[in-house]
Amino acid sequence: STPTNTSTSTPTHTLSPACSLTPPAAYPSLSLVINEVGWPGTLANSSDQWIELYNPGPCPINLSGWYLQARISGTTQFTVNLNDSLDPLTDSVLSGGYFVLAVSNSVFTQNVLINQTSSSLSLLKTTAAPGETLQLFGPAGELVDHANINGDSWPAGSSSTRASMERSGVVQDVRTNWITYAGPTTNIKDSGTNYVRGTPGRANWAS
Repeated sequence: STPTNTSTSTPTHTLSPACSLTPPAAYPSLSLVINEVGWPGTLANSSDQWIELYNPGPCPINLSGWYLQARISGTTQFTVNLNDSLDPLTDSVLSGGYFVLAVSNSVFTQNVLINQTSSSLSLLKTTAAPGETLQLFGPAGELVDHANINGDSWPAGSSSTRASMERSGVVQDVRTNWITYAGPTTNIKDSGTNYVRGTPGRANWAS
């Protein structure tokens, strides 16, 4: 099935007077965050993994030159170059907006806009140690954010219930700031029409 690009809360975005069409030389820490990690996959398929980014700032962020990298014990597992954009009002991650990266277009069957797919996305599926670290780099190669930076086992998420790992706000990447999704049933469904245990493309239950 093809995911339907529907949302119950799509705000109208305009550029703040303080926003420039020219990106900064280097983005500061947490200007774009790894907000939710679907490393357990879904009830339909544990390989149907996904990652959500969130822009907490007042200005849209053009993803040209940005990339996401996964490492285990210092060894790179995969690198995903994020979508380029020439129009910051239509294709960038807008202020207060989300960007969903999934392994394929079939991960969700309704109520999620998948912004980009990558078959390279293959996250560690267990809570065994050593764990996996995710790092988000800006266009100048600057490290803007990370998840599980100490390389321990995943701090949250569940391989048994397939619940996602959610960040509890725009906060530092420490184990206590990651929460296993345990919220109410949403209207998001996976490829097997099961309800997804997470909040891709919308505000985290944990926050």
